[in-house]
Amino acid sequence: MELKPLGNTGVVVPEIGLGVWRYSGGMEPLRQGIALGAYLLDTAEIYGTEDVVGRAVNGIRERVFIATKVSGDHLRYDRGKGIASDLLPTSLVTPILPAVT
Repeated sequence: MELKPLGNTGVVVPEIGLGVWRYSGGMEPLRQGIALGAYLLDTAEIYGTEDVVGRAVNGIRERVFIATKVSGDHLRYDRGKGIASDLLPTSLVTPILPAVT
């Protein structure tokens, strides 16, 4: 899978990622997607899928890039990072974006 630079961050991510809005397939399909090279996962606080994403990346977190969005109530960085960390049982969440509703 082709990789693309993520802005000026020095990070490269796969051209194709997995979005989990309205996702209900469990962690195994996510793991299979990651194994096939789609290790960019897009989730959000309002999707209610951060728990399954966290379980899917358990033990392989260093291979996965997670983008998440937080609600307007949590736009301060310190609150948003805490909310994302509470919902995603992972060591690092990057980037955290404001959700546009």
